[in-house]
Amino acid sequence: MYLFIRSSINVTVGIDQYSFTVNENAQFYGIKNIPKGIHLIYFQQEKSNTFRYGYWFNSESINPTESLLLQYDSKDEIFEIIENFDVNEQLKFQHLMVNYPSVSDVTEIDWFVLSEYLNWDQIIKYFNKSTSSSSRLLYVDSTLNTNEEKKLLTERLKLDLGKSSDDDYLNYTPIEFKSNIAIRPSHEMEDFLDKSYYLNKIILPSYYNNNIYRLFCELQFSFLNSMIFANYGSNMQWHSLIELLLNSSETSDKDIILKKLDKMLSEQISSLPMEYIDYTINGETWDKFLNKSLNGEKLTSTKSSLLQRLPELTAICELGDEIEELESIEGPPPVFYPNIDSEDETDQWEPTVISGVYHNTR
Repeated sequence: MYLFIRSSINVTVGIDQYSFTVNENAQFYGIKNIPKGIHLIYFQQEKSNTFRYGYWFNSESINPTESLLLQYDSKDEIFEIIENFDVNEQLKFQHLMVNYPSVSDVTEIDWFVLSEYLNWDQIIKYFNKSTSSSSRLLYVDSTLNTNEEKKLLTERLKLDLGKSSDDDYLNYTPIEFKSNIAIRPSHEMEDFLDKSYYLNKIILPSYYNNNIYRLFCELQFSFLNSMIFANYGSNMQWHSLIELLLNSSETSDKDIILKKLDKMLSEQISSLPMEYIDYTINGETWDKFLNKSLNGEKLTSTKSSLLQRLPELTAICELGDEIEELESIEGPPPVFYPNIDSEDETDQWEPTVISGVYHNTR
């Protein structure tokens, strides 16, 4: 597949987890030989150090004779899709296009490992009702809110967002651990400690057609939005899904599922850029996942990946060690902003975090 790009500015262009810089005067005409599958094209303009935006697309749903063309619009300051163009005319410049990186060209984990469980029909549904099933490009950026953040705006800040916000949020599966749906009457302690009922009787049948691999799709999708765009709501959703799985004692084919989950989390942690480690990996949170959850002891590969990326987290990766051991490490632990619906009680009058990227001072 060909993805034609017309740029007139200094910009960082990314395809999946690979990126490169394009100067405004460079003879750059896009990316070619993109393999079949679901991909992500994104941009970070020179004047913006943190803001990224881009598009999900499925090369298998696009006619090879059509391809895609993205062109920079100086008025809106964004790369936008051009609907009607002459493919044959664009192909005259294919010698000025870069090839999609092969596995042998890079040291990072292969994109198709990180996106193994993604499926296009499911991804489309995360872009709310205004996005039709025929959409070829699905927009995401660093500040795009999720449905949970939108709900938070409405309920806590008493704002009426109206219909104007319907086009701009990620419609993730709502995970509400302390809701009446998650905790049954007369089973309060059981359901609080073990999320099996919530996972198997509510979440899987209501949102994933009783297919846990569709949950894996959202787990990968939210992680990739967090990694590529530093999207805060996606990072929270990733953690919520991990917490749900690790605190459920009963799942179908439990040993197989946990083995695949361990492999997935290990690969995700290994692929994180170092500048996002502080924002993504927090000692206290992962201590709960690895040492205090019902299934944490099964995450052997995940523990190994954590140690390779952050050797100072040795105490967390050893079962039985307490989080206090981290206090002896030089410098403060990374700052982590918990899930909107986390187990931890907080002051109801404290400032509300809606969206953002937070980095700890190294």
